[in-house]
Amino acid sequence: LASITYLPAIESLIEVLTSGGKKSREQVAQALSARKDLRAVEPLITVFKGRDTDARLKAARILGYIGDRRAVDVLVAALKDGNKDIRITAGNALAAIKDPQIVNRFIAGLQDKDANKRQYAVETLGAFRDLRAIKPLLLLLQREKENSIRAAIVQALGSIKDPQVVEALIVI
Repeated sequence: LASITYLPAIESLIEVLTSGGKKSREQVAQALSARKDLRAVEPLITVFKGRDTDARLKAARILGYIGDRRAVDVLVAALKDGNKDIRITAGNALAAIKDPQIVNRFIAGLQDKDANKRQYAVETLGAFRDLRAIKPLLLLLQREKENSIRAAIVQALGSIKDPQVVEALIVI
């Protein structure tokens, strides 16, 4: 499967993500991931926008693996999805894309007045594990009043796994 290069064949494989059996979906997801074929990005975005949770999760993982910036906006929007698995997988896919502008976007989101948006920004920065997020997260931890967000900040900082985080948390 991974050696297919003909675009209609790739589109047919992507169709299997939404209509095939579980085993077929797994094989197609693995084949598409192995190829890192940029032609698969738009069809995968379409699958990700659909209703089938399993297909959306697979599409997000593949989009992250392919690493194409065209997927950024749809993955960012998914961080507000009602399904926690979708939110986490979208965050991980965004982290895999490794676009420095994405990290900056979420660091800016830490300043939002809306607690839900701050929470999404914190959770996503934790998934990114980017050292640039440490200082902004620590600053937010010092002033944040919402316990759920404070807990998410500690969890995000723990995900980053940097020694300076431990020292800063002891001080706080």
